[in-house]
Formats: sequence, structure tokens, C-alpha cells
Amino acid sequence: MKKKLLCILLIVLFVTPLLYSCKDETQNESTDGSGNADLESIIGLPAKNFGGQELSILTVNEKRGNIYYNYEIASTEPTGDVINEAVYTRTQKIKDDYGIVLDVTYTDNPTTDIKNTILSGDNSYQLICDGIYYLAELGIEGNLRDLNKISTLNLEHPWWDQSALNDLTVAGYTFYLSGDIIVSDKTATWCCFFNKDMVDNY
Repeated sequence: MKKKLLCILLIVLFVTPLLYSCKDETQNESTDGSGNADLESIIGLPAKNFGGQELSILTVNEKRGNIYYNYEIASTEPTGDVINEAVYTRTQKIKDDYGIVLDVTYTDNPTTDIKNTILSGDNSYQLICDGIYYLAELGIEGNLRDLNKISTLNLEHPWWDQSALNDLTVAGYTFYLSGDIIVSDKTATWCCFFNKDMVDNY
């Protein structure tokens, strides 16, 4: 149940902004006014209400730096900020149309915190959002699920960052995703400089 819920949540989180950006083109296709028909046709999964099922997400507190936003994953109230308004609309749509309640916990060190919960046998969180620099150790240690094994999760859809998927898939294992769900992948892009001549020569 949790695996299916996680899969649908991931897809809805990514697709909802696309639906709103194309509202004029898709609004006449909905059969019930909720937009579920549009989602079904795009993601290839039937609409389903999970009856208030809670899904817990551990993510970065914006106090860790000025490149993260507490409302990035879910927003509980409108503030007038353009991004927050879009995330708030998405959060409400997930709750109203799918019966999924997002419970987001913010911490300075989500990777360390979730590792401690895993070691203690606690399954409090189903998703973690953090920088890949920190998350890498979780995959290496076998603490993350290979997303390729979720049969209903199509990683070829355009809302997934295909470049990130390609670069972060190692030996056929995919533990990490990025894409339209977040904005910090734009505000917190890291880069690595190296000397190509030295690489070729040595």
C-alpha cells in the first residue's frame, strides 16, 4: 500500500504543475471538474482516493541556507508568493482529489536524521529530500529503494530530469530523482571544475 501510494504521490507532485500551466488546453477534457481525467490520461494510472492517507517527507530546513524553501515540497497556506501559491494549489489538489495528506518535517540534516531512524527500525518517513552530496551515502549503504523496481513508476516521463537520472544511475540502480517537483535544483546547482588536459595526460 505504501509503495503504491508513494508512486502515485511522486507522479501527481510532478504532473500537477504541468496541468496548471496548460489549463486552457486541458480544462475541457475533464469529466468531473476535478482534473482527474486529465491526470489519468497523462500518467497512465487510474484516479484513486486514499482516504486521508498520510505520507511523511523529511526535507531541508530553509535556515540551512538561502537556497532552500520550506514551501517547496508542500504549502499549508497561500502567501502571495508566486511559487508558494503554485505549491499550495498542488498540495490542496493532492489532498482533495487523491486523499493524500503530506506531512513534511524540516531539519538541518535530513540525511543524518533519516539514517538514525532507519537504524532504529523506525519507518516514519517515506520520502527524503536533500542535496545529492549528502544523500549519496544512503544509496551506497543500501538504505534506499531502487526506483526501477517500482513497476508503475515510469521514469521516462518529461517531468523527471533525464540528465540527472542518467548521471545518478549507477550500475543500473536509481535511488535519486529530480525535476519539476522542486526549484532548489535550480537555485542550488553545484558544479565541478577540472583540467581536461590533465585528465587526458594523467
